Amino acid sequence: MSVGALLAVATTSGCSVTTTNGVTTITLDVAKVKAYGQAGLNAAATVSSFLSAFPALAPYAAAISVADTALSGALTAPPSTSA
Repeated sequence: MSVGALLAVATTSGCSVTTTNGVTTITLDVAKVKAYGQAGLNAAATVSSFLSAFPALAPYAAAISVADTALSGALTAPPSTSA
C-alpha cells in the first residue's frame, strides 16, 4: 500500500492507530473501508449520470472515470497480508 493510500485509510473512522512501547499498531475495520469505497463508486456513478445534462461537468469526465476504475480495482483486489 502506498503512503498516500495508507494516510487516506488512516483518516477514516474505519481505522485506529495505537502506540505502545514504541510499537505502532494500525487496525482497519475492512467492512467500513469497503463501505466508504462503495459510497465513492456510487458518487462517481451519480456524477457520471449528470454529464449529459450538465455539459459544464464534461471536463471532469476523464478524472471521474480514472478514479472510478482505480477505486473499483482496489475494492476487488485480493487482500494483501504484507506489512
